[in-house]
Amino acid sequence: LDTDCDATFRLADLPSAFVERWHDVAALFGESRVIGSPLRGQIRVMLASVDRAAFTALRGRARGANIVFDSLPSPALWNALTTIPSENTLHSRIRDAFDPIGIMNPGAMRLAR
Repeated sequence: LDTDCDATFRLADLPSAFVERWHDVAALFGESRVIGSPLRGQIRVMLASVDRAAFTALRGRARGANIVFDSLPSPALWNALTTIPSENTLHSRIRDAFDPIGIMNPGAMRLAR
C-alpha cells in the first residue's frame, strides 16, 4: 500500500477528535492515500512527497495529537521533522535495559549511544 510513497505517518488523537483530524489531514495533504480508524482515533497517511510546511501546520492544528513517522525519504528529514527524546523517557529506559550496547535498531528514535 505504501511501497511507492516517500513518507508515511500516523496521527493519533482522541476518538472524539477523529473527524476534525481527518479534515485537517485532508486540507493539508489531500485524501488520496489516507486510512482511518475512528474508534481508535488514528489516521495513517501515505505521501508521494514531503511538504515540511504542511507538517508544521498540522502540528499547529492538532496540538494534542501524536504524530509518528513510519518512513521518511532521508536522514535530513528525520532530523528536521522529529525531536530527540530525553534520556529519562520510558523508551530510553527500556532500550538501556534490554539493549545496553545499542545493537538493535541503531539510530531508532534518535537516541544517542
